[in-house]
Amino acid sequence: ASIPTNGFSPEEVALAAEKICEISPDLSLGVTVSIDGFRELHDRVRAVPGLYNRALATLEALLAVARRTPNLTAGVTTVFMRDNQGEIEDFLEFVYAKYRPNHHSLGFVRGDAYDPGVKDGLELNPTFFWALVKGMVAGDVLNAIGYRIRPYEKVKGATNEALEKAKKHLYGALET
Repeated sequence: ASIPTNGFSPEEVALAAEKICEISPDLSLGVTVSIDGFRELHDRVRAVPGLYNRALATLEALLAVARRTPNLTAGVTTVFMRDNQGEIEDFLEFVYAKYRPNHHSLGFVRGDAYDPGVKDGLELNPTFFWALVKGMVAGDVLNAIGYRIRPYEKVKGATNEALEKAKKHLYGALET
């Protein structure tokens, strides 16, 4: 099961996820927190002042629960739109580096946005699209490799160091 949240109530979301996992230990539950970019952009786009901080607190609380609850994963969903396309790479890297969520989904803006203009000027050309797809697939592969080899590392942190080097090579290859 998958449950999205805007992250408005960190304690309540984390407690509810933990209780659901306790009641049904055979259930695989994923909870994703919607965060569309850094503070100013996220709060403006979502039209809720302070939501960015609440969303990050919810993510932190869910990740803490997920560390002790094997049937829970915690992730992030980011809506890709005109307003965040210039900072999306920095934001994705920030989330990964600071929080290491189980997954980070990227969705494209659709439907009736609070500000319909967020769809205008969005550059989705074939070059961008294929670089995005390649990057997501390659990132998933790197994460899967990390999950497989991390339990066998002899030096704590060696897997993360190797993955960071691989990621830099990958970024270079995708830019060409």
